[in-house]
Amino acid sequence: MNLANNGNEGHAHIYVNDVKYRHYSPYFHLSNNLLKKGENEIKVTLNSNDHSHLMANGMPLTFEIELMADVKYKMKKGHKHKEY
Repeated sequence: MNLANNGNEGHAHIYVNDVKYRHYSPYFHLSNNLLKKGENEIKVTLNSNDHSHLMANGMPLTFEIELMADVKYKMKKGHKHKEY
């Protein structure tokens, strides 16, 4: 990271209640000690090597959810996805 951009290479920034975690591996363990009681906001951004946002159709690749301590979740800020 902190290199010149190279195609589709990059990494994720994961925010748990506005605390940023840089993430360079395929998995991230969201442990209980990162969550507060009640509602938690989880946000993931995909970033290029220079930490700028990876984009698709002019929009940053970002996903946000609200996660309750009891692990129920709801979509946030107008995201709409196909139900399975």
